[in-house]
Amino acid sequence: MALADSSIEPRLLESAKKEFLARGFELASLKDICDRAQVTTGALYKRYRGKEELFAAVVAEGVNSIEEARKNKSDFDFDLMSDDDLKNAWKMNKELLTGWFKLFENYRDSVVLLVKCSSGTRYSNFKHDFIEYVAENSYSMYEELIRRRLTDKKISKKIMHTLHSAYFEMVFEPYVHNFSWEDICENIDAMISFFDFEKFIGIK
Repeated sequence: MALADSSIEPRLLESAKKEFLARGFELASLKDICDRAQVTTGALYKRYRGKEELFAAVVAEGVNSIEEARKNKSDFDFDLMSDDDLKNAWKMNKELLTGWFKLFENYRDSVVLLVKCSSGTRYSNFKHDFIEYVAENSYSMYEELIRRRLTDKKISKKIMHTLHSAYFEMVFEPYVHNFSWEDICENIDAMISFFDFEKFIGIK
């Protein structure tokens, strides 16, 4: 019995990544993807049900790593946090912010695909959903500050979301506009200078 060609899937994924990056999901051509990978469309459909499933496979590793990091950095057990821990969580931390960008750099192509090329896929709201998740967790932290009387400033969920939207525009825009790492480092310094979450929250 003939062995399956193990090189087909990597070739398909690499060809698909190039096509999606060049043309976006909606304009990408499965025929062009197959031609570049030197495989038949039949071989593609044996592995993927269609273009969206192929797109999902291309970004899967990046999506999984980013979502795992987001959960690890956004989910808090308030019972284990001192008042100082809770207040320090709002400080602009260059090391932490740089860590996010280094993670995104490891999956740069996936990040570009998710924020720039995913219209028409299940990931078309990736950026919005990412921001919403973090903003919801931040609002829970804010409510804990209120409960502990560490702030008495009144902030609505809508305003919390707006602040995070502005913040994450500066996180994701470098991947829309193909910033170099040097540009990203400048962007990090600008974010730290511009955003003052402690003042916004009114931490005592």
